[in-house]
Amino acid sequence: MDTIETFLDNMFAPYPATPRLTEARGELRAMMEDAYNDAIAQGKTHNEAVGQVITDFGNLQELAPVLGIAQDIQPGGTPQAAPTAAPSEPGRPTTPAPTGSGDYSTWQHNEQNETKDDPFISFVASIYWPATVVIYLLWSFIFDAWGISWIIWPVAAIAFGIFTTGYTYRRSRQ
Repeated sequence: MDTIETFLDNMFAPYPATPRLTEARGELRAMMEDAYNDAIAQGKTHNEAVGQVITDFGNLQELAPVLGIAQDIQPGGTPQAAPTAAPSEPGRPTTPAPTGSGDYSTWQHNEQNETKDDPFISFVASIYWPATVVIYLLWSFIFDAWGISWIIWPVAAIAFGIFTTGYTYRRSRQ
């Protein structure tokens, strides 16, 4: 569970420690622990279970609307107050009500479309991700390394994020 805790620390590190984000972090931790325990119950090893949890819950931007923190994590956003309703089950978060004016979709459009619409990044992605799948499968099958080969996914995602950020930054400076 230390791996999941470290992952959560890194996921929430760029954002201020507001009460709502702290609560959302706790809700996400509970969901990740449940998913981890389910994976272990299905016979997966510790490493496989952690890899699956990180893969399933690794994108805070996708989880933000479910956790009710979309406004809190967007650049220039105004933090929201924590919801006052208690969870329906102990340890299980409730799904928050939508915030209304479509702020998340506007932010998502502004922040993410510049890389999605970029033909060069799309071209690189069309080669990069299939190559990552091939490397993962070869590594896993040839060396029977299923317990560790999952690490390629978070590493590949971070590397691709660094590439797209660097490319977008460089392009914006020209």
